[in-house]
Amino acid sequence: PTDQPRVSLEEFRQMIHSDKDHVYKELAAIFDSIFDDEKTLRDTITCLRMEQNNATDQAAVKQSQIDELIAECDELSHTLVCMTVSNQAASQGVTPSETTQRSVKIDDPKHLTDGKESKFEHWLSQMKNKLWENADHYPTEHMRIAYIENQTDGDAAHHIAPCMEEDHPEQYQTAEEIFEHLKSIYEDANKLQNAKSDYHKLIMRNGDNYHEFVTKFLHLAGEAKIAKEDYKTDFNDKLFFDLQRMVAVANATTNTYAEFQKICAQAAHTLQTINATQKSKSLWGNGSNIFKQNTLWASDSQTSHSTSATKSPTIKKALGTHPDIQCYYCKEKGHIARNCPAKQKSQQVITELTENDTSEPSADLGKE
Repeated sequence: PTDQPRVSLEEFRQMIHSDKDHVYKELAAIFDSIFDDEKTLRDTITCLRMEQNNATDQAAVKQSQIDELIAECDELSHTLVCMTVSNQAASQGVTPSETTQRSVKIDDPKHLTDGKESKFEHWLSQMKNKLWENADHYPTEHMRIAYIENQTDGDAAHHIAPCMEEDHPEQYQTAEEIFEHLKSIYEDANKLQNAKSDYHKLIMRNGDNYHEFVTKFLHLAGEAKIAKEDYKTDFNDKLFFDLQRMVAVANATTNTYAEFQKICAQAAHTLQTINATQKSKSLWGNGSNIFKQNTLWASDSQTSHSTSATKSPTIKKALGTHPDIQCYYCKEKGHIARNCPAKQKSQQVITELTENDTSEPSADLGKE
């Protein structure tokens, strides 16, 4: 305890000689207090990390709500504009059927350059969705072709440039023709075979991120043209053993991949929590053992150093020529502090007490 007066070395030595058991109990109590403080700090760190994770999750939810509110605001703004136009048309004697309500404009995808910086498959999907949802913005084939040309740069623009010319015999007539031309350039001819090979090699190992595995599974299953009814069986076969064992009942009772995958996600989260808890306990136990081992090593090294110094012929010769040398430890003459028998005996007692402490770990653990 910090409120107790500090014990001098001489007092400590006298206490050891007078009451070894009491000294041992005091030292054991100090070690127990240190270990208790360490455990408390580790628990505090764990709680703080959990609070941090909760705060991160809450921030993500808030951001999602903000995005939804922004989208709702945009929609209301568009509705307001339409109502304003309708009112103006009515004031001018134009019937509502004569006005056209345009769709909300979807953001343009990044320009396609080499099929890598902006991945071709993603660009193609975004472009088709854009032309589908905003069909009223591009009502003619010529407008769709012009829009696609404006969404290409670099190599991609270079590839489609020849067939964009009016006098070219193979001039594009539809937007789909441009998409097919670009697919022949940027899509892997062996895409299906490679996807099937990667799909069959895909397995989840213990420690892998579950959600990343699910994303990769769905991606490869789609590219490999795997039948939907095979998803559940294949997914279960690719899980690592511990997770398979946890979801064995769900595998037998669920009918669809979606139901089974939802249960697997919960089981994977539970298993991750268990592993993290076990790892934390293991690290705490190793830290306590290392602390005790370092204490023993320090005591042994001091004893060894004193013993070697006593046997030094140079020191013996110096003492022989200066018999009036006084030890600053015990104040006796004829030797120096490093060769002091009283100091060596005191260090030996401390070492023995420390060894007794390490030989009875069950007693210390019981106090914790």
